[in-house]
Amino acid sequence: MDPDYQNPLTQQWNIGYAWQFNSYSVLEVDYTHILGLHESKTLNINPTRRMFLDAAGNAIITRPLSAAFAAAGQPVLGRIDLEVSSGRSRYDGMNISYRRRLHQSVTVNATYTFARALAYNGNSAAFRNRAWNPFNYFDATELGPTPNDSRQRFSMGGVVNLPGGFQVAPIMQWESARPYTAGYGGAVDTLGVGGGRGTSHIVVFNSSPGDLNATLNAFGDPAVAANAVKYRNCLRSGQCSNGVFDDLRGQPFFQLDARVTKNFKIKEQATLQAIFQVFDLTNRANFGNNFVTDVRQSNFATPSAFITPSGVTIPHSLSAEIGVKFIF
Repeated sequence: MDPDYQNPLTQQWNIGYAWQFNSYSVLEVDYTHILGLHESKTLNINPTRRMFLDAAGNAIITRPLSAAFAAAGQPVLGRIDLEVSSGRSRYDGMNISYRRRLHQSVTVNATYTFARALAYNGNSAAFRNRAWNPFNYFDATELGPTPNDSRQRFSMGGVVNLPGGFQVAPIMQWESARPYTAGYGGAVDTLGVGGGRGTSHIVVFNSSPGDLNATLNAFGDPAVAANAVKYRNCLRSGQCSNGVFDDLRGQPFFQLDARVTKNFKIKEQATLQAIFQVFDLTNRANFGNNFVTDVRQSNFATPSAFITPSGVTIPHSLSAEIGVKFIF
């Protein structure tokens, strides 16, 4: 632990406005800003320095603290993880909500959110939030959207009372795609720093940063040691850069559920309610940002798993329930 470790804190402020159209409907607009400071981050303070060259032009294969351990007569350690409070994150979001209480047999609750969540290496306020580059953990390529960042989200639910004691209550959720990072897999070490790396980043040519396969086609598989040297040479020369954290987006999320009820009055004090509920009405497969991230794979950027946010019990499966409720 860093002896100067500090507890994380946030600076927050928000502003909002509510407008009541009439006795049964209201519109609300809110803006929220949150800056996270002193968040947890794990730093490898003793990485191998293969990215740097000695006076003879050879890669340095020693670690920064090796000479000090040897001079002190102590075992020469390899990777050393230091838990520090240097992480930072930021959230900005605007929420627009419309609420209509039961009027002419209709109730509506709708919310639209336009937001952005940023952090260094994505995982704000989390232990083992490692930087990919231990020599520059505030590098611009480390700052990116958090894995659960959805720029836009819309949800709407309502209740409609129909003749004959029927009631219909649909719920719809939609959000824009969540991000993920293109890389070479967790075991590939293009920087030559050894263990203790964060989320794998690809290496791109500065002349064509959008071409994610250009360096792979030029230098070959970076898992091969001789090829990894080519990647480092390109980074040293300034012709290449590490790709940006969470530079790609997955699939937008959409789900529609519905509930239908029918009330049967039994004398004066009892009611029998028949309930029919349908989940994932469109039978949509929602993958979120669960995509193959290794550009070396033939199935790169294809779905690898389902997203299961609150309310989804069985992904990609229309399901229904029938029940009764007796009220007395």
